Amino acid sequence: MSDPIETLMLANLLGVFNERDGAKRRAAVERTYAEDVRWVDAALINAEGSITDMFTVLTPPA
Repeated sequence: MSDPIETLMLANLLGVFNERDGAKRRAAVERTYAEDVRWVDAALINAEGSITDMFTVLTPPA
């Protein structure tokens, strides 16, 4: 897979949204996102705290 956009999208989907382990998800976020990233959901609610906190809320426990 040499397309950087495809690589980034898959890393985001599989390494961040699909990861249930918090430490692994945090490492994936650090690899994939800029330090100053902000999460805004479809309802335009800004995340308080880190982006990994938002993924924890969005991802149900295994």
